[in-house]
Formats: sequence, C-alpha cells, structure tokens
Amino acid sequence: PPILPDYAKPRNFQRRPADVNGDGEVNAADALLILVQSLEEWSLSPKLAFVHKLTGKLRGPQLVEMPVKIAPGLDARAADLVLRYDSEELGLIKIIPSTSGSLIAVNAQHKGCIRIALVNIEGIATHQGEVLKGIFRLRGDTGETARLAVENISLYAIDGSPIRLKTYVEGIFERPSGCSLFQNYPNPFNSITTVVFSLPLASHVELAVFNLAGQRIRTLMEGEAQPGEHKVTWDGKDRFGREVSSGLYLYRLKVGEGKWVETKKAVLLR
Repeated sequence: PPILPDYAKPRNFQRRPADVNGDGEVNAADALLILVQSLEEWSLSPKLAFVHKLTGKLRGPQLVEMPVKIAPGLDARAADLVLRYDSEELGLIKIIPSTSGSLIAVNAQHKGCIRIALVNIEGIATHQGEVLKGIFRLRGDTGETARLAVENISLYAIDGSPIRLKTYVEGIFERPSGCSLFQNYPNPFNSITTVVFSLPLASHVELAVFNLAGQRIRTLMEGEAQPGEHKVTWDGKDRFGREVSSGLYLYRLKVGEGKWVETKKAVLLR
C-alpha cells in the first residue's frame, strides 16, 4: 500500500472536521459521505483554456468509448469534474476510472450532464494522462458526430491542495463510413458466440474462422451482403459439424474480393 508523506498526513486540527458522521473515528464511511456530498455541490465555475481533441473508440456495433485526459505528468490524486454530452447522440452506460483502486461517485440524474468525484491515493491518471472512460450507446444514424465535453474540472494533490489547471476537454466520435468488424460476444464463450460486422455498401463478403496454424475451421458466411449491420453466430464446430477443442481462434472478414480485410481473436472455453 502507498505510504503518505509527512506533509500529506492529517494534523490533529484536521481530524475533527474529517469525522463527518460524528462517530469519533475518521474512516471510509467519512470518505464516502464526503464523496457523495461533493456531487451535490454545483458551484464550480467554468474553467476554459486549451482544448484536447479526443477520438472515441468503437467497443461494439453501437457502443463507443470516450476517454477523458489531463496533461501527462500531473500528480493529481483527486478530481471533481462535470461532463456534458448531447443525449440525442449518446446514451450513458457507465463511467470507468482509468486507474485501479480508484474511489468514484457519479451523479447522472440529469440527461446530458454527469457530475463525477474521483479519488485515488496513488494517482487518478495513467502515464498518458487518461483519467476515465465514458462508455456510451450511440444513437441516431450512421455518419453523425457525437461529442463529449469536460465542462469543469478541478484537480487536487495528495495533501488536498488544488492543482491549478484550467482546461476544456472535448471528445469527438464520428461513426465510420467504411467497413467494421467488431469483437465477438460473449468472449470467451462456451457454446455459441456472435460476430457483428457492418458494410457501407452492398459487397461480396467472406467471414471465416481459423486456428492459430492458419487452417480454415469454418466458413460462417460467404456471398453478397447488403449495406448495414450483420450478425453471424458460430457454435464452436468445424465445417463437418464436429466440436473443436478449447483455445484461441481467429475470425477474418474479407470484403470485396480482399479489398478490405480484418481479423480478430475469439476464445473458446469448453
């Protein structure tokens, strides 16, 4: 566990106000109450300065991962922030801290607005400056752009002092206009898994499963496919209907006689 430097350890005069629930002890219950209370305070003033353009990543046919970052190297141990997004473009699924062991509280009662309090004694950001990821469900038609903005952010050092940072962070995701092959689900799987891919135009496609030696196990789909999203299942059997053994397999999508090719991994556990 991390060791607090002397300057960060609470002084005697700090212990009494830190005993939020009045039970005579300063413990995790007090931290929880403070964290929850911080979500009720909406007095942060806008802090706007430099802008980060952050690109979202597809995690599925309708899911996008939007990161929130600060400048790398800032030794922040806590943060209050407010995220804004268009609820007609994005639907919130969850907020995930980027560092393990983080204590996080989220208030998402108002559509298009998320209030977050985040604490981690070892640091809230990764070496690349990533603080958290927002997982959203895409709404609307393909080709639209979705944005996630950090409206307010306050950072704190290990002794509770503020880190003076004025920043405005905007995440932008634009749905791809080209072909996409998504991760199968569930993965790992036991009996049946689903592979999803999307096409911008009607095309000839081949979706096949291979072992790690490059041997074709099964062709899941071959022929003309219409534009849009397609779902194909694999039951863990080869082309002769025999169950294959547990292990790592590759599934490959070829579009337009090999003009576009992508391969992903699937894990079968019997």
